Amino acid sequence: MVVDANLFTPGAAPPPHTLTVLEEMPGHIVVTDRTPELTGASPWGGGSWASYNVVADPTLFKLSGQQALVDEYGGADGPGAFFTYLNTSRANIFRREAPRVVDLATTQRTIRWNEFTTDPLSTLACGSNPPFSATNAIADRSDLNEKRGDYKVPDLGHGDGAGIDAKVTLISWVKAAALREGELPLAAQSGPTITASCPAFSFANASVKAPHKGLNDAWNFPWVVKPFPPVAPPLPLDPLDPTPPLPSAHTTAWGPNPLVFGDHMVLASRTPWRGGAVPARVFGTAQPSERVTITGLPAGAVVTPGNPFTAGADGNWSVSIAAADSNVGVTLTFTGASGATAALRDVLFGVTALCSGQSNVRVRWWLR
Repeated sequence: MVVDANLFTPGAAPPPHTLTVLEEMPGHIVVTDRTPELTGASPWGGGSWASYNVVADPTLFKLSGQQALVDEYGGADGPGAFFTYLNTSRANIFRREAPRVVDLATTQRTIRWNEFTTDPLSTLACGSNPPFSATNAIADRSDLNEKRGDYKVPDLGHGDGAGIDAKVTLISWVKAAALREGELPLAAQSGPTITASCPAFSFANASVKAPHKGLNDAWNFPWVVKPFPPVAPPLPLDPLDPTPPLPSAHTTAWGPNPLVFGDHMVLASRTPWRGGAVPARVFGTAQPSERVTITGLPAGAVVTPGNPFTAGADGNWSVSIAAADSNVGVTLTFTGASGATAALRDVLFGVTALCSGQSNVRVRWWLR
C-alpha cells in the first residue's frame, strides 16, 4: 500500500491516487487506486480501507485458491466465510471499529484488537468447541486456541503463531519528517497483542515450544516511537489536522540508548543474502562533547569514526562497529571522560535477518 502524503489535505476529499494498493502472485501483478473507497461507498465506512491476510482483487483471490477454500468449507454464508475478503471476522471487526478511529490512541486500540472471549464477531458456529477463536480478531493470537478444541475450520484452531507487532504513523509525522529530511517516525509495539482476553505472551507459559535463545521470555512491551524525532523543534501543524505533535522517545540515560540496545542482543556483522560486511550502528547519549571509549570489543573490530570518539555538542553520538561473526558473547563497556559507564552484556556479532510472509502464504494456490 502506498499513501501519497503530498496529495492529502486534512479536511478535504483525497484526490485520485492518494491510496494505491499493489497485490501480486507469481506471474500476476494488480495495481488498484483505492482512493474512491475512502470517499465513496466503502465496505469499511468513509475514510478507511482495510488490508489483511486475504486478497482483495477478485482475480487474484481466485488464483490464490481462496475461493476454493470458501467452497470447500460451505460457502461464504457458512464456515467458509473465514476465507472470504468481505465476510471474514477480521473484515467485520474492521467494519465495526473503523468509524471509531479518531486519533492515535483509537488507531492503536483497533490495530491490536482481540477480545475473542467476549466479542460476538469472534464466535464460531456449526458446533465448534470452544465457541470462539482467538484467530477471529484483527490481531491474531492462535497460540491461545485450545490444542484439543473441535474447530470445524482447522485454521481457526491452535497454532504456533500470532500477530507479532503493530506499527502506526500519522500524517503530521509524515509531513514533519519530509520537511526535516528525517526518517519516517512511527509508533510501534512488539509482541503479540495484550487485551482483557489475551494475556501477555510468555515462552514459559505458552504452548509454543521453540528455541528462543537471546529473546525475552515475557513479551509485555509498551508502545514506543522509532526512530527518534529530529533535534529541530516541532513544526507547526495544519490547524485542520487533529493529530498530536510528534511524541519524543528521546532518553537522557547515559550510554547506548536503552530503548534500542540491551543485553543478549545480536549486532549485525554482514548481510545474510550476499555475505558482505555491514558495520553495526550503535547510538546513544553522553555529556556534550564528551570523549567516550568502548572496551571489550571482539578482536579486530573497527569503530568508526574512532575509538575513543566524541559526542556531539548536544550529547548525542553514533558509531559503527565492524566485527567478524562471533559465537561467544562479549561485554561492550562504554566509558566517558566524566567517569560515567554503561555496558551491553552477552552481545554477539553475526547475521541478523527477519524472515516473514503474510499469514496466508501457506494457502495452496495454482495458476491456470
